[in-house]
Amino acid sequence: MSPVSPRRFFPVLAVVAPVAIAAACFGPTEVTVTVTTDLACGVGPRTAIFKGLPFGEAPDAETSDCKPDPSGDAKIGSLVFVPSGSANGRAGVRVVLARGRSTTECDAHPEDCIVATRSFSFVKHLSRSVPIRMLSECLGRLCPEGQTCGPGGECVSDEVTCEADDCALDGGAGDGGDVVVDAGADGDAGEPSLACLGPNGDGVLAQAAIGVTVVAAALTTTEHVFVEGATHRLMRVAKSGGDPVEAFSIGARGTFVALTTLGAHWAALYDVVTPKSGYELRSSALDVPYHFEPLTKVKSVAAWIEAGLPVGYVGGTSDVLKVMLTKPPTHSPFLDVGADAIAVDSNTVYTSLPDGITATRKTNPKEAAHIAIMPPAGGSVVFASNGASVFVAGLQSDKPTIHRMNGLSAPMLIASSSEVVTSLAAEAVTSPVSGAPYVYWTDGSSVRRRRAVPVGSFSPDETVYTPTIAGARVEHVLVDSECVYVWESAGFVQQSVLRGIQKPKPQNGP
Repeated sequence: MSPVSPRRFFPVLAVVAPVAIAAACFGPTEVTVTVTTDLACGVGPRTAIFKGLPFGEAPDAETSDCKPDPSGDAKIGSLVFVPSGSANGRAGVRVVLARGRSTTECDAHPEDCIVATRSFSFVKHLSRSVPIRMLSECLGRLCPEGQTCGPGGECVSDEVTCEADDCALDGGAGDGGDVVVDAGADGDAGEPSLACLGPNGDGVLAQAAIGVTVVAAALTTTEHVFVEGATHRLMRVAKSGGDPVEAFSIGARGTFVALTTLGAHWAALYDVVTPKSGYELRSSALDVPYHFEPLTKVKSVAAWIEAGLPVGYVGGTSDVLKVMLTKPPTHSPFLDVGADAIAVDSNTVYTSLPDGITATRKTNPKEAAHIAIMPPAGGSVVFASNGASVFVAGLQSDKPTIHRMNGLSAPMLIASSSEVVTSLAAEAVTSPVSGAPYVYWTDGSSVRRRRAVPVGSFSPDETVYTPTIAGARVEHVLVDSECVYVWESAGFVQQSVLRGIQKPKPQNGP
């Protein structure tokens, strides 16, 4: 992403001086970001704006201005961006509004803060306008990288689309909308999405090397990433399918440990022996590998955005590290207990050991709760996140269950299974009217789904996919707004195949 230079920050009603340009026939190349809020000015909002990406730790502009407008939202101010590189480059902006406190306190008090991001393009000699509404329903709502909080408190893509010089979130209009229609989840499922059909129209999106199993699989916003067993190669393939491309190979230097994704980026951990022993973090967000030497054996990793920066939580046999995926990366101790599996949401880190799950407050690691959801014999619990919530499949009273986590409070039972769940996925909710998200899972023989509502609500289990090849086994389940994806292995050589499946039309219910 091209660097961007903020030119000035001013109250909305201030007069902006004309910009001097070399040739009077050309207009300026700039983007004006205008910030408003539906909060009352009486709550004392303070606002900080960060340019990016990546976003720095210090804001590029700050203000306590707030001007009530009887006709609509209160006006905070505007910031004009000009490109410091290509006149047709891309840029991003992050706005943090704190209610009655400093924006520096938002990590400790997210319930009083609103965070919004936008990504946009410059057009040479064109002045564009990007409105940002800081919505009260987004207080305490932190979205994954590449997404922002919209109406209903739901996370949507932060990419803006423009008609001439007016830009808005996809589906929005002017400065009001930020409306997103989730056609993938709630549209007519009668016509299969091209994204699910694959390059040959049969749903086969990709194949791993013959005789090689897929030991880990994940989705970014644009790609599938997976790790081949035995070779430990990390591979990439477009969501729409095609030939997998090698992202990198660790060779004989080490073995694969864990894979996670965050927005458009992936990160993979490897246990290496040369040039010196330790762990190596490879990520699409980093220019070079990051080597670190924890005291215990690493088993898991999860990632999140905190204060605008990507953060990884790395679980070992007896501790958890917090890794800042900055350039250069840094790491520090977070917990002095281990994690066979790990997941995070905006406020909590969830770690699993044989005696159950521990939920730990990010801002105070000493504040924790033990939750009696156990791993199956010889395995680990299975976590999944949809950007807003964390779900977990494990055992409760020796019965396979799926729960939605609830911070340090008791989790919500979503579903019970007759067999141990081996892979779990949860779809995001991109529209306030689309209802509770679906949770998808497999025990290896088929893929099922259910609305993420309490057991006992009207939301039956549905079978989404059952392999038609005798002896085929579903290894991994993934989901986005349009499709369900499965990695399955079948045939004499047990080749792993990635398939796209059109989501069934939602049933009536919550």
